[in-house]
Parts: sequence; C-alpha cells; structure tokens
Amino acid sequence: FYAGYLMYKEFRLRLSLESLLHLFYFLLPFILPVIVFLMWHGLVHPSYKAWGTAYSLTGLTGVLATLGAVLLPYIAFNIKEIRLKEVPLLLILSLMLVVFAYPVWVNQPTVGGISGITFNFLSKVNDFSSVLSYILKTSFCFSGMASFIIFFKKIIDDKSKLLYLLYIALAIGFSLNRLPSERHMLPLVVTAYLFIFNQVNKSIVLKYWLSYQVIIGGVYFYYIMFGY
Repeated sequence: FYAGYLMYKEFRLRLSLESLLHLFYFLLPFILPVIVFLMWHGLVHPSYKAWGTAYSLTGLTGVLATLGAVLLPYIAFNIKEIRLKEVPLLLILSLMLVVFAYPVWVNQPTVGGISGITFNFLSKVNDFSSVLSYILKTSFCFSGMASFIIFFKKIIDDKSKLLYLLYIALAIGFSLNRLPSERHMLPLVVTAYLFIFNQVNKSIVLKYWLSYQVIIGGVYFYYIMFGY
C-alpha cells in the first residue's frame, strides 16, 4: 500500500533519476516476499488456504461493529461532525446490517461467525435482553460507519491523509476475511488510533493512554497465555 502511495507522491512532485532510485531502493526488499507469494499463490502457505478471502456482508458488519466498539468514546465526542441529514441514512444501514448480515459469536473461526471480546459481550447481552443487544449492535455499526465520515473531516495534513487512506484499505481487506476474528483487526484499530493521536498535542493525554494500553495489553496477554 505504502509503495503505491509513494509512487503517486514521487511522480506527482517530480520524475527524476533520484526519485526512480528512491522507489527502487524502497521496493528492493520486497523481491523475496514476492517470490514466496508467487510460489504459494497467495499470502499464506497452501496448508492455510481455509483462511482465504471471500466477500460477505457479515464480514463488513464485523469490521464496522469492531471499529464502532473501539472508537465509541471518540465518536461520541465528535458526533457533531455528522450532519443531521446523514444520521437517518447511517441508522437505516446499521439496522439492515444488524438484522440481515450480523455475524454470530464463535469460539473457533467459522464461516459466518466471528470471534472476539466485543461479540462475546454482545452474545451475553443478547441472553439477558435481545432488545438491548440490538440497540448496542446498531450503535456499534453506526459508530463504525460514522468514523469514516468523521476521520475524513479531520484530515489536517499529509500524514493524516495517508493514515485515512490506509484505514479504508485495511477496512476493506478485513471485510474480505473468510474466517474473521477481532484480534486479526488490530492493525486496523492501531491505524485508527494513529490517526486520532496525530491530532493530539497534549503529551499528558498520550501518557495516560499509553498506561491504559499497557494494563489492557498485559491483562489480555496473560489471559490468553494462562487463563484462556
């Protein structure tokens, strides 16, 4: 992705021997991975072909709900960026995805299902109250879709523009995952955080966020290693 962006940027600014060498040196390390890609006929070893790509609306719903859950506080504080006439459309699309293309929570990767803490939580809420479950699912999908609009309006420089394009590319890519899992989407979540914190000037905010992430990451690591 970045190689394509770099080519666009170089050719747009100037086309010279120096820029061509710049691109060549950047792409040189990719030769061996490309050879492996051609030998495997894909990104993974043939033994893992079950983890391939497949278009499915449930995959899109999974990505949107995951993003919506993770970014919900940020979306809530920036909801004013969504125009009033856009709200009904986002709500209708969210409801349709939840009713017709919602992935079920599974403990092991399965086509049509998704594993992860958000969907495990929503599954438990559904056992308690199906109405509350639908409200949360719709809210998460709404929040996930709203993030693309809000991020677009928050582009302030070339760095945020690159991160926004990468955010879209990763969202599309993970929507095509045949056996999705929330933890697979961590690069997408990290890209969203990078976009947000690119606009934060107060170092104290970053320090508190780092401490919070260290705690969450540590708890998750030891849970997976010893509790799960």
